[in-house]
Amino acid sequence: MKKSTPTGAWLKERRKALGMTQESLANCVGCSPVTIEKIESGERHPSRQIAELMATCLGVPDSARESFVKVARGELDIQVAEQQLSQPQSASSDNLPTPATPLLGREREVEAVRALLLQPDVRVVTLTGPGGVGKTRLSLGVAHAVAKHFRDGAYFVPLAPITDPELVPATIAQCIGLKDTGQAPLLDRLKRAMRDRHTLLLLDNLEQVVDASPLLADLLAWCPQLMMLATSREALRMRGERQFQVPPLPLPDLARLPDLKELASYPAIELFVGVARGVEPEFELTRENAGAVASICTRLDGLPLAIELAAARIRMLSPDEIAMRLNKRLSLLTGGARDLPARHRTLYDAVGWSYDLLDRGEQTLFARLSVFVGGFMLEAAESVCNAHADLPMDLLEGITSLVDKSLLRQEKGSGSGSTRKKRLTMLETIQEYARERLAELEGEEETQRLHAEYYLALVEAADPELTGAQQATWIERLEMERDNIRAALDWSERVPGRAELGLRVAGALTLVWQVKGRLGEGRDRLAKALDRASTEHTATRAKALFAAGWMALFSGDYPAARKYCEGSLEIEREMGNLWGVTLSLNGLGRVAEIERDFERAHNYYAESLAIRKALGNDWGVAGTLNNMGRAALRQGDYTQADSSLTESLALFRKSGDRGSTAIVLNNLALVALRCKEYERATMLFDECLTLELAVDYTWGIPYVIAGLAELACAREEVERAATLLAAAEANLEATGARMDPIDREDFDRNVAAARERLDVTAFEAAWERGRSMTLEQAIVYAR
Repeated sequence: MKKSTPTGAWLKERRKALGMTQESLANCVGCSPVTIEKIESGERHPSRQIAELMATCLGVPDSARESFVKVARGELDIQVAEQQLSQPQSASSDNLPTPATPLLGREREVEAVRALLLQPDVRVVTLTGPGGVGKTRLSLGVAHAVAKHFRDGAYFVPLAPITDPELVPATIAQCIGLKDTGQAPLLDRLKRAMRDRHTLLLLDNLEQVVDASPLLADLLAWCPQLMMLATSREALRMRGERQFQVPPLPLPDLARLPDLKELASYPAIELFVGVARGVEPEFELTRENAGAVASICTRLDGLPLAIELAAARIRMLSPDEIAMRLNKRLSLLTGGARDLPARHRTLYDAVGWSYDLLDRGEQTLFARLSVFVGGFMLEAAESVCNAHADLPMDLLEGITSLVDKSLLRQEKGSGSGSTRKKRLTMLETIQEYARERLAELEGEEETQRLHAEYYLALVEAADPELTGAQQATWIERLEMERDNIRAALDWSERVPGRAELGLRVAGALTLVWQVKGRLGEGRDRLAKALDRASTEHTATRAKALFAAGWMALFSGDYPAARKYCEGSLEIEREMGNLWGVTLSLNGLGRVAEIERDFERAHNYYAESLAIRKALGNDWGVAGTLNNMGRAALRQGDYTQADSSLTESLALFRKSGDRGSTAIVLNNLALVALRCKEYERATMLFDECLTLELAVDYTWGIPYVIAGLAELACAREEVERAATLLAAAEANLEATGARMDPIDREDFDRNVAAARERLDVTAFEAAWERGRSMTLEQAIVYAR
């Protein structure tokens, strides 16, 4: 038996720490288990390509990736890179949030739920309990504890922002990176995408959409390795479900209080002290205040959120004063809470007690802020909550006060640039109470109107920027406000006479829905808005008709695309809106091109190009030239294709639109490939891939991989070609990118060529290797 080298032993240790076998790592990398065995035994070093794939499969962070590759290849001593590489990362892809606070006093609960999840006959574990008992925090602790046991990752699915059960599949798809093509039902696509994945879904706040349980049960039935961990105020009543009632935090016996050291170790007391110190750094648990603190925590039933709300008052009130006021408030149960279970009622009144201590201006602001869904920025609060300058306080001071009192939470933006501004959120339990208070105010309808109009203004401000140098930033910002934008659309559908607002919002979101892979949602919203709005010929209706046509085009519904674009063209011509005319002409040209009516397509494009040149719109000219170049490519006229696409590329580069630049680069690479200019094709594909990654155009990446597969086939690298083709097809399904019939013919021809030139065993092995690759693995392999 060969003795493992230090490098091999180190690689083996990383693999085993993640619960992976040599076979499972080999499947992830796309090599044989014998190769992994030889690498770990020291018999051979991996190639750079295999080392990079191993880094991906072993969850090596970007910051340590190059060091990992060098160590694995024997080019760098392990001790030199030890600090960077000492802690194995999760091998799984996931999106689990990292909690900002420690999980106090829940060791037993974490272990109990963990044990349930790992039982072979359990498919769903539901954490139940009243709002504020800590279900979400416990579920995250459990998910982090078990994530390494799930080969394909653990994913957090926040359901608090939605109330429509039909949106649950779309929300899951968004979290796992599956795009909505708008063609097949999304639940069916979820089933196919997750059928062979060993994954944990953490479904948070499922009581919001508990009627989605049959959809989830259907998904579980199709996906034998899928597990679900849910938080809900009520059981889901699904087959294979195990319920776990989340208890409140352990409490001391008030009749026999322990000594100060032991008392401080109780999680409820520790939580109170920690929150209090965040407000008043000098706060200490003392013999004098210990009884009052214990009384507060006990009076609040050990509910973490209620304790946090009480402790946040420590700057203005002593523990004795908090205890006294709480006892008085909680003894007067409000009518709205009488029919609630005991602990629900306790929390309700704890929130009510905190609300009662606000001054009138703070109460008004608190209620108005409940109109936001999924958080908000400070400027949004200013526009919606103080539009008429009727708050008797400075808005920033009011928000700061609500944060200090734990009624609002402050988070850093997850984006870049302007989107990294701090974002404010309200816990769902607190937001429920705030919504009740908003319903009592005279200005409820006005606040909802201001909210909808603010997000209308946001999407319309973003619209012209989505084709320029700031494209990625604006898409990121709109994506961050997705739930608020949905709420604005819901409002326009619910309130009589407001359909026009919905039409304007939906019409401005076309590119976002396309890039982010929510074509089904886009088509549905546009259809509803068009149906509800006036049929009068207006610029708004024409734009929405074109948007609906574009969504239908990318969904593969070409008859609908033609119908919508013809309707849009009729209105735009009637109104004399030349830019709108060119949009509709390009949409109709795409449909004609897909139907192989190239003469009609050329006529549409030529008319569009002439108008856009007359308007002096270089970006528009570039778009039409790209369409003309692609049509020439498909007819085999490579000279014309190269000329049109090269001119298009120069104009798009000048505009700063990286997404469109990438699309043209892919078309130019195909021209170079068909002309047997393989080095040029390689350079163009590589730049295209780089740009698509930079702007998160993941729906376009499988097309590049398919092009690189054709290039590999042309270079007689047939096994590599088959692997890339399979990876492209698998990730086309996963991302929602849909080939039109002409692209599909090219793809199928390349598959047939690879199959013909390989024996059955080699082809099937290469195909299976490609099918099992994630998008990230496919990108590494393709490069």
